[in-house]
Amino acid sequence: RGFSGSGHDQVKSVKATPDGGMLAVIETASSDGDMTDLNKGLFDLVVVKYDASGNVVWTRAIGGKNIESTDAGIDLLASGNVILAGYTCSGSGDFEGTDYFGDLFDLFAAELDASTGEVKWLRTYGGDKSDYLSSVTATSDGGFVASGGAGAGTGLSSVVLASAYREAQL
Repeated sequence: RGFSGSGHDQVKSVKATPDGGMLAVIETASSDGDMTDLNKGLFDLVVVKYDASGNVVWTRAIGGKNIESTDAGIDLLASGNVILAGYTCSGSGDFEGTDYFGDLFDLFAAELDASTGEVKWLRTYGGDKSDYLSSVTATSDGGFVASGGAGAGTGLSSVVLASAYREAQL
């Protein structure tokens, strides 16, 4: 089943759920159609939980006034909750009060309640240059690992591999 508006909408990641349903992460610039009241800025992320019949169970937008995106940034934690990870350049909306580390993009991770999509916590990470996330994988001990690229102070890129546990304290 579709879930979109009239602007740019792109499925960035999908994940099967144990109940036979699935999660989809959509990058959106739309503010109409299915995206009405969800988009908070230029590009935001919308997580949609579908049941086994393809019906929408819940939606959760993550964003601010600028850009949020992800590449393969969703998995299921050992608790059954959802881990969403990506990158942001917003300091508003869901990112109000989070740390901003510099340049353009910082990494973020958020835990969503599997039943409701409620944000349980959201954290940002980064260095003094742009940082990008390419994957997140839940671990059997209840944490997750995330990988991506971090801009080094010299302008060269380095690889980021971080392991996080309770409330994403690295």
